[in-house]
Amino acid sequence: MSLISLHCSGRMATAARRPAAAPRASFAPRAPCEQTLHGTGCTDVPAGVCGKTADVANLQDLLTFQLKGLSAWTHFAHQNGVETPDIDSFVKAAVFSTLTNVNFDAERFRDYTLRADELTRGLKAQLARANIAGGPAKEPLPW
Repeated sequence: MSLISLHCSGRMATAARRPAAAPRASFAPRAPCEQTLHGTGCTDVPAGVCGKTADVANLQDLLTFQLKGLSAWTHFAHQNGVETPDIDSFVKAAVFSTLTNVNFDAERFRDYTLRADELTRGLKAQLARANIAGGPAKEPLPW
């Protein structure tokens, strides 16, 4: 058994001893989590072994989708000589927020998602003001 498996086994045992919570949406992550005992995801509990709820998992998925769009527009802007240091910093912070299992604050992910949308709209407007026509490539991006 690996260290992660031992750690997660202990967390699952702890989770099983908690009093029953009010019914919530079932936890069904989009991809298996590497932190569960068998790497299969936490599908039979209202929250993941790590404490992540289904709502937070869905918000993380939505944020990832938003960041893909923002990154495509940012790549297009860079190709056209437009620098985006604020967006670059934001994307790094937002991506990192989805990779760590230390803060599952749903409001924080809502804020990141709304900010990503705001930055995408702002970048599109900035490109239009600079008379840069077009948009991101429809084919797969190089990264």
